[in-house]
Order: sequence, then C-alpha cells, then structure tokens
Amino acid sequence: MFLLICYRGICLGMSEGIKSIVENRTLRVENMLLLNSSFIKNIGLMHGKMGISIFFYHLAQKSSQDIYQNYAEELIDEIYDEINDSASIDFENGLAGIGWGIEYLAQNGFIDANTDDVLEEFDRLLFEEISNDTSKKVELLDGLIGIGFYFLKRVQNLKGDSSKTSLNIQALIHLFELFDKKLTCQQIEEWLSDDIGVSGNNEFLKNELVKVDVKSIVKESFDITWNYTVLLWFLIEGYNQDVTNLKAKELILRLLKPLIDHRHWPKLYGKQLLILLCIEKLKSQCQNIYDDLHDFHCRLELEMSKVSPTILINVFDKSVNNLRFGLVGVAWVYQQLFYLTNKIDYQRMSNFLLKNKRSLDSQEKLFEFANGQQSLGVLEGLMGIHVFTHLYKSV
Repeated sequence: MFLLICYRGICLGMSEGIKSIVENRTLRVENMLLLNSSFIKNIGLMHGKMGISIFFYHLAQKSSQDIYQNYAEELIDEIYDEINDSASIDFENGLAGIGWGIEYLAQNGFIDANTDDVLEEFDRLLFEEISNDTSKKVELLDGLIGIGFYFLKRVQNLKGDSSKTSLNIQALIHLFELFDKKLTCQQIEEWLSDDIGVSGNNEFLKNELVKVDVKSIVKESFDITWNYTVLLWFLIEGYNQDVTNLKAKELILRLLKPLIDHRHWPKLYGKQLLILLCIEKLKSQCQNIYDDLHDFHCRLELEMSKVSPTILINVFDKSVNNLRFGLVGVAWVYQQLFYLTNKIDYQRMSNFLLKNKRSLDSQEKLFEFANGQQSLGVLEGLMGIHVFTHLYKSV
C-alpha cells in the first residue's frame, strides 16, 4: 500500500524556529502514542493498533531503542488477543488491513513469522468474502480494493508456499474479473464528477472563492483514499506483479480513457493532483501503457504548474490537516512526485506546504482532540502526520 514507507528526514532546510517546533512535536507524538495506544479499542490498520505497531517497528529500527521495539511487539500481541469472530473484513478497521500489516512486517524483516500459517484463516475468510458477496463496492476502506491490496501483498511473499501463493493469485484473478464487471462508464463518470458548486478548480483556487462549507470542500477536493486513483494504483501494482497483465492493462486504459478529452477532467485540483501521481507511476513502471497517454500527461502537468503553494494554503481549512484530507496529504503527494520524477519543484512544493506556520498551526489542532480512536491513527490522526514528516519516504 502506498502510505507506509522507508525513512528520509524532512527537517533539512527548516529555520531553527520551525525545526525546534517540529522536533518538540515529534517527541510529544511519540510519548502520546506510547501512553495511549494500548487503550485504543480499534485494532485495525488505518485508525488502530496495527498501523501504530508498524510505526513503532520503524521507529525502533531508526532509533535502535528497545522501548519502541518492545512496545510494537506488545501491540501485536494485543491485536492477536483482541481479534475475534466478530471482526470486520474491511481494510480500514478489519482483517484485510490487519493481515496486510502482518505480511508487511514479515516481508520487511520486522517480525519472524510464517505468514502462510499465521494468515491461513485470513486467506480463507477474505476469499469467501469476494466469492460470496458480489454486491461489495469498489472501494479501498470498506470494499474490494482493500481486499485486493491484501491479496497483492500476500502474493509478494517470496518465501511463501507455492500452493498458497497459487490460491492467492486465484483470488486476485477473481478480483480482476469483479472489477471488470463493476467498472462501468457510469461508475467511472461518478468518480470523476465534482459534486460541489464550483465552476473550475484553477479559477476557484486563484480567487479563493469559498461558497460552500469549507470542510466539505477539503474532503471533496482532496482525499488520499479517493477510490478512482487508489484502484488505478492497485491495477498498476497488479500489472507489475505479473498478475493477469492483459486484464490489468485493459482496466487501466478503461479508467483513463475519459481523461483523454479535457472536458471530462475533474475540475477539482486535489483530484487532478492524485491522477498526476498515478500517471507518473505509469510512466516510470509501465512504459508500454504510458505511451498512449503522453499528450494527456503533458497537458495535466501544465495545468498543475499554474497553482501556487500560497493559494493552496489559503484555500485549505486550517482545522482539517491530516494525511487523508489535509495539507499534509497534499505535501505527501508532491513528495511522491519528486521521488518518481526527480523534479525539484515538486520537493520544494512539498517542503513549503509542510514547513509554513499555518500548516504547523493546523497540525497542532490535532493535539487538542487526541483522545478518540481515530485521532491517534495513521489516516486521520497524529500518527499520519508524524509518519510522513519524520519517518517514511516513497514506495
């Protein structure tokens, strides 16, 4: 999954004042997570103990401090103790996300586990879910895309038993068939549509016109879990994994075909930015698919270059700044664009969005509400900001 990554510091180039604020906040986040994570009822990946345990495993590796390693192991033990038959299937809070996290930890050497044994029941339950419930939506957090990421991670287990790997490949093939049925023109049009009363993203951003509820603008204009681009990312990963390449290519081109006509572009900047990230991933990893999209890519790059960072900061609501909906998430996308393209302008944009005082002030707001199960997590909480700004880089 594209949110969890390896270390690259981001404090370089900060003024001493800003750097001091960031370092102080780093320590506060780590202490808050150490003190409170065991009391979180959610054991899942996006808002709960699974995501936080991954964070502490990385932190232990970076700092070589046993306290973080021990705490990460305690959280894993708690997850095993607390998981039960009533656990949900989904990627956000349930088995798909927890299983993805366990496989991720094993493949990266954080835990020593035979995941074919540990996740055998997960494999069975999730395969039954996609086989029996044909009504499931094409979504990341609570649908087929999240289950797809689970099986994709399982297939990437190079130490796995060949028979188990074969079964997981069959699950992926079945998922591709489901996507083929569900990716109708109507569904794609719904994803690309903008449901707020703004006539054009650049005009809106330049004039800073806010005519509807600000929070709804933020959530609608940027959502790192937007299903259109998350599915596109999944299909590219599936293609690279050599899982039904022809079907993966067909679905990728089906998703992107409407965008060849500029009139079908989503008007909101956040959506265009996420599409640009996927196109850059295609260019770097799937050149034979990208060749048909070169002209579209050039036009989209030009459109993105028109938006200044100061305008972005003024438009986004200061009270919403997390990895999913806020400036931190936008900065994360720019950083991934830099890793994929090595274009310094993308890194400058990312650093500006992270280091300016308004962004830091809005991050501070999260401390005021860090007592709910989602406020400490990776997707919408303190850990998500800390993960990106201090601990991880690109995948």
